[in-house]
Amino acid sequence: DLSRLGLPPGGLVMVHSSLRSIGQVEGGAETVVDALLAALGPEGTLVVPTFSDEIAARYNGFVFDVAQTPSYVGAITEAARTRPQARRSHHPWHSVAALGPLAETLISAACDSAWRPGSPMSQIVDRGGMILLLGVPYQRLTLAHWCEFHVEVPYRPEMTIQVPIRRPDGSIVTIVDHECPPDPGTPDRDYNRLGNAMERTGVVRIGAVGNAVGRLFFGRDARDTAIELYR
Repeated sequence: DLSRLGLPPGGLVMVHSSLRSIGQVEGGAETVVDALLAALGPEGTLVVPTFSDEIAARYNGFVFDVAQTPSYVGAITEAARTRPQARRSHHPWHSVAALGPLAETLISAACDSAWRPGSPMSQIVDRGGMILLLGVPYQRLTLAHWCEFHVEVPYRPEMTIQVPIRRPDGSIVTIVDHECPPDPGTPDRDYNRLGNAMERTGVVRIGAVGNAVGRLFFGRDARDTAIELYR
């Protein structure tokens, strides 16, 4: 199913996913990760979000542990994060995990922002990477936030926050994070409008992956469409 959808061997793909949407899978999330890696092949790189922003918002004194803090965005992302060969970025809320030849390059950029040039999200777009929405709506498209940052939308003012993180060697360091939280009281943005605009222009490949609907597209197409809509 993934290959028929167009997941490219040797490609760079970031996957937002829902295991439940796929239906009963023998082996669960681990099988889905295996399938994604098999479709991409040994030259391909898989990226998944391993966000912890929800837990960080609930607990004062939260310390992001690169090695131990779980992903709060689904079983498939956690299965990928815990693979021995996975590399994880150090951003305290919007970290990603990567598997494949580009993993080290993607996550080794400075962790002071999830959105600035050189960040994993920026590299995915700049390197011609793709986004796969696997059983989730366009509302889960984190790339839209990256576009907001670059367009400098008024409802996401940049602010500087000092955040402690625990590195894999056990040491705790405090980083200065340049974040763009939504302005309090701002309603949720309708990213489905972005998806609909992309689908109208034919840049989204749509197909079944198990019981889920898969939507695959290039990051640069989402960027270009989003920036046009925002402006």
